[in-house]
Amino acid sequence: MEELALYLRTLLQIGFLNETNRPIVSFEIKPQEDETPEAVIAGGKRALNRAWELV
Repeated sequence: MEELALYLRTLLQIGFLNETNRPIVSFEIKPQEDETPEAVIAGGKRALNRAWELV
């Protein structure tokens, strides 16, 4: 979480993420052997939301 939060914080600090120009930022997430695609997506969303809470 901390590493993702640092990444988001840096994007904000350098002005890449801002209110007027909303660029697309993507993240690669990879499933474990027994994970469903739905579980992977849900986990990725949870991680992103938690990281934003740290920003």
